[in-house]
Amino acid sequence: MNYITAEQFLELPKEVQKVFIDWWEIEEGDLIYSVDEDKEFTVARVDEEFRGEGDYWYYDYDADNLMLFSKSPDEGEYIEIPLFRIDQLIEFIQIKYKHIGVNNFIPYEKMTKTIRTSSDKGIYEWSVKLFKSMMQFEPDIEVLNEDLLQAFWETAVMVAEEIGGMNDD
Repeated sequence: MNYITAEQFLELPKEVQKVFIDWWEIEEGDLIYSVDEDKEFTVARVDEEFRGEGDYWYYDYDADNLMLFSKSPDEGEYIEIPLFRIDQLIEFIQIKYKHIGVNNFIPYEKMTKTIRTSSDKGIYEWSVKLFKSMMQFEPDIEVLNEDLLQAFWETAVMVAEEIGGMNDD
């Protein structure tokens, strides 16, 4: 899967969800998770964007219908949420951190346990480091994860918490 899940987004505190929703501008190609009045959900890809009077529209293939998109919460819950890809997470992170370092490596513990081939999943870890300045040696934020998308998601959530004032340093 090359996007975050709806569950990952929905488990965030409402304040953090709002930071992401306020930043996000729907574009062609975006994936969204949509919940209707009957609490049924669909995942839809935005094929065309129509703007008028602040409304956003997307084409729902399952329903074969043009649907109204709303970034406003309905009874405290967002009814359409973004399923972010890595490129969108990077764009979001760069609001606050212009310098991002990414690398992958085999942790020493994994190297010494068994000899594996380079095609083994789970042997590598990704490191995402955020720097406010290129003059820094130590990153302001560092996240390690075996999955690159998840490393960027964790990093983006930390940035959203900073923007929302939840991690005042």
